[in-house]
Amino acid sequence: MMGELVPAGITPDRLPERNSPGARGMERYCAQCHNLPGPGMYTAPEWPAVLARMQARMGMHMQMMGGIVVPAGQEWRQISNYLQKHAIKKLDPARFSDIETPAGQAFSNTCAQCHVLPDPAQHSAAEWPTVVIRMRENMRRMGRPVYTDDTQEIVTGFLQQHAEDR
Repeated sequence: MMGELVPAGITPDRLPERNSPGARGMERYCAQCHNLPGPGMYTAPEWPAVLARMQARMGMHMQMMGGIVVPAGQEWRQISNYLQKHAIKKLDPARFSDIETPAGQAFSNTCAQCHVLPDPAQHSAAEWPTVVIRMRENMRRMGRPVYTDDTQEIVTGFLQQHAEDR
């Protein structure tokens, strides 16, 4: 997905369904070793491989250093189900007749640097500006080329035009 560097993470209050068992499990277990990942870092089909890799690493670290708590079966299922439910939803380009326009291309070229193209309907028009700003900061932290203010405005406009509430 993002190569060698990952975004800084999110704060627990930004997790969807903040008080669900899956969100609480992520906060408890994932944050033992790294910043709290947002469920939208990966698509639903990608999360199982990520979780398998994390489970193996946690087990290894637990044996070598102790202090790492590995979730039990039910807790893993709750975390996995939560991540799958709130994973990034991949854009179906066939649904967007304007994907080849300058705005659609700005969206595609910008967002595909780090992850699959998100379906604009996964957020409301009011939510997209904050998401785009957060992604810009993630790009800066990861040493990626950061888009200009003009591109940010174009990408935000494209996403808002196709948002869930439009």
